[in-house]
Amino acid sequence: MRFSDLDSIFLKLTQPDGLFPVEQKDIEGVSYKVFVNGPDTLGDILSHSTRHGTKDFLVYNEERYSFSEIHQLTLKVAHQLNVKFNVQKGDRIAIAMRNLPEWIISFLAITSLGAVAVPLNSWWRGEELSYALEDSGAKLIFTDQQRLECIMPYVDRHKLSIIVARGDNSLQSHVTAFSELTDVKNSPLIKFEDVQPDDLATIFYTSGSTGYPKGVVSSHRQVLSAVMSWVTLVTAIKMTTGDDDGQAAAFQNASLLPIPLFHVSGCHSIMLLSLFMGSKIVMMDKYDPNVVLELIEAEKITSFNGVPTMSVELARLYDAGKHDLSTLKEVHSSGAARPTSHLTELNEKLPFRLITTGYGLTESNALGCINAGTDYALKPKSVGHLIPPLSSIKIIDDDGESLPVLEVGEICLKSAAVAKGYWNNKAATDEVFVDGWLRTGDLGYLDDEGFLYIVDRKKDLIIRGGENISCLEVENALLDLPMIYEASVFGIPDDRLGETVGAAIQLAPENLDMDGKAIKEALSDRLAHFKIPEHFHVQSTSLPRIASGKVDKASLKKQLIQELA
Repeated sequence: MRFSDLDSIFLKLTQPDGLFPVEQKDIEGVSYKVFVNGPDTLGDILSHSTRHGTKDFLVYNEERYSFSEIHQLTLKVAHQLNVKFNVQKGDRIAIAMRNLPEWIISFLAITSLGAVAVPLNSWWRGEELSYALEDSGAKLIFTDQQRLECIMPYVDRHKLSIIVARGDNSLQSHVTAFSELTDVKNSPLIKFEDVQPDDLATIFYTSGSTGYPKGVVSSHRQVLSAVMSWVTLVTAIKMTTGDDDGQAAAFQNASLLPIPLFHVSGCHSIMLLSLFMGSKIVMMDKYDPNVVLELIEAEKITSFNGVPTMSVELARLYDAGKHDLSTLKEVHSSGAARPTSHLTELNEKLPFRLITTGYGLTESNALGCINAGTDYALKPKSVGHLIPPLSSIKIIDDDGESLPVLEVGEICLKSAAVAKGYWNNKAATDEVFVDGWLRTGDLGYLDDEGFLYIVDRKKDLIIRGGENISCLEVENALLDLPMIYEASVFGIPDDRLGETVGAAIQLAPENLDMDGKAIKEALSDRLAHFKIPEHFHVQSTSLPRIASGKVDKASLKKQLIQELA
């Protein structure tokens, strides 16, 4: 199947009499394509989920929750937020905890009330959490024991109410246990009747590796436009291919959740999509590829979505004699582009039917492009085709003019899923969100079939003696070498050239004796000489990552500069 095969299906689905009709609508002075039917708010998607009844929705260690149970727990928490903490429409409520069932219940309760959910990076510590709490103006925070200890020194400064999940028995008097909100008789949800699709729903903080993070503000419509676009895509694919092995009838679709819920890929494309479509989610305490292989077999996982290194680790550990992965139908990547060398390795070693990659941002609520199946095999370096039916894409030059196919420029996206802007940051909003278009800051081009190719970050090129060098190009060349498992490329300050090329790499176990000279020689027929890294940081373990799963380029750059000093 190729993406072009879906054109007629999308047209049928989005007609006035189709399953997902689309119309033009003016929103704050900009015309967008929007869905006519479907959930208007995140409270509606919660109500919609009750149709899945007693089917498993969430599995966490030995705990299992059905769709109905999550619905009832959410109603209780929402009711207590309103009557005990006076949470009102528009109030910002933070969530700072690792992936737990309470994270999902908190998020759904907050947004069902018309308040604004503010998921915070669970890897942050004191001052980082304090910054986001002050910036968002959150009046209450849901947290776990580890984050509670980081937050306590700042409680008085921010006048915070605190609800802690799975805390110890010595909670401070002004801290409420999450269980107090759920261990009550069933309470009706006090619903704010005036919650509208374009009211604020979320503030997700970008997980950049430098500077202060920015709070990306989205409405209910924007979040759900992304979710329903994926629902439409899944429906179109099923209508085109059918269910050729009868698995869907045999057991429930199930997704593993190895990525954080405070990232839009985890929250939207896994959690909310599963909530709507009736799929099971399996949580993990900590990502461990050996445990993942066990869970895929035990829980009959059908879909795996994680950063590219996660899936390639599975391939390297997979043993057909030990692991039954027969239910696994799809392996997706998010958070970073999948190297082409990974695709080859996945195809050779793992027995599944569909490998995908894609492109999306926090600012687009993770909606963007997808590459899968035959298209991915034909165009392995592309991040894919734009996902219909709401989205548009264009490539622009420095003057904002659209460029023709194959010409490199800044990638811009437009859809009803694109966020409103940045919280408390008008200058950044005006720079990035222009007339309904999101200026992504990524450089790329479109081919003649509409497939997108990423070249680099607009602000992250290495300029060596006046020559522009794509970090991504050098990283891909390094990853094509069998002795290298991971690579991150960045500029190193240089008095003569301005910058030189530096690289941090993880070597394969059997090649730990390799040095920079040997790697340079291996690259000599793959890259122009000025693009070959001059300095290397080499390690035998995985490269460090920021919360989104992307390699922590800033810390690696700092480490290599220190090594060279």
